[in-house]
Amino acid sequence: KANPILCSYPEGRAHLRQSLRASLDAPEKMRTFLTKEMDIWVDQRAAGYMPMEKWRTCAVKELPDVNGRECYVGVDLSARIDLTSVGFDIPLDDGRHLALSHSFMPADTLAARAKQDKVPYELWVKQGWLTPTPGAVVDYGYISDYIERTAAKLGLTIREICYDPYNATQWAGEMAERGYTMVEIRQGVRTLGEPTKHLRELVVSGQLIHDGNPVLSWAMGNAVTRVDHNGNIQLDKGKATQRIDPAAALVNAHVRGMLHGQIARPPDPNKYATPEFLAKLWG
Repeated sequence: KANPILCSYPEGRAHLRQSLRASLDAPEKMRTFLTKEMDIWVDQRAAGYMPMEKWRTCAVKELPDVNGRECYVGVDLSARIDLTSVGFDIPLDDGRHLALSHSFMPADTLAARAKQDKVPYELWVKQGWLTPTPGAVVDYGYISDYIERTAAKLGLTIREICYDPYNATQWAGEMAERGYTMVEIRQGVRTLGEPTKHLRELVVSGQLIHDGNPVLSWAMGNAVTRVDHNGNIQLDKGKATQRIDPAAALVNAHVRGMLHGQIARPPDPNKYATPEFLAKLWG
């Protein structure tokens, strides 16, 4: 019905089938296929990363109990005057991943940013999704405290904190001094390509759940991808017309979270302190 003339001859039908196969192999092309070839309205921007109708179906009203679980924290510090975000990737026993997010913004620029970005930052502050930090720049100490407080509240063990090294060298050093394992996430397609695709696959297959955080959902809707000649993708901050920091932070966490169970654990020094072992050691 969308292509009555094109479908009236074999070459036209072959073109549509080829376009569909290409879109299934590269989901970032699906929006163009559906709108241009199938005449279907799609709630996703051009080169958009996330199929938002699928994302919305992944929201759950009641979160699973994650007490005692390991998690991976992703951080996108961005510039101190802008939105800064933290993402938690929590692998579950059934193969699903729970995604949680929180963002921060300088209190002095909150109203101006809300007007500029045309989003309800003040409402998100009241709802608890966004924390304003005193002054005109983001106080990274709030981020450190939030990470520790959230992990303690949910009973999580932070396996690794994954961070974009841009603007984060001093902060990462301070967190390492607190005893956290810090993992630098280089912002290139070689590092981010597979995790970016895998996170989207979890959403499409219903294997990712989240709490409906509107700031994270807004960022996912803003996110667009850059595709190289091999079909590898990564989020493109340069092409995004609005902020994607919460989405970027979650992808940083998923770089390591998708490998949960494959990452080698350091040896436990306590196992060598048993009386039996020491007896053998000292004869």
